Amino acid sequence: MRPARDRPADRSGEAGPVERYLSPEELQMERDRIYARLTSIANVIARPSPADYVVFEVVDPNVVHKKLVALGIPPEVAQKYPKIQNGMRVFVRSARKNEEFLRALEQAAK
Repeated sequence: MRPARDRPADRSGEAGPVERYLSPEELQMERDRIYARLTSIANVIARPSPADYVVFEVVDPNVVHKKLVALGIPPEVAQKYPKIQNGMRVFVRSARKNEEFLRALEQAAK
């Protein structure tokens, strides 16, 4: 189970508070919410996942990753997923952080 982080480490290297771990129920609910949102984003193909991350496909993972970082998403949040052609994965985090990622992906996948 992965921790729900309120904010990632900033440029000074100081990490934000790691408040608590998501319960299995919270993790499943957030994962399902991420998956549902991914299915509604243009140019994104979502894949169901039983893990603590969600896999999705985009036209060019390198370009999307660079755009996400430019939009303020930390580089480790969404990663290339080499098991699927043009695949990426995003780990389930707090609802607020997941929403920030999803909004950025809507822009980056255009």
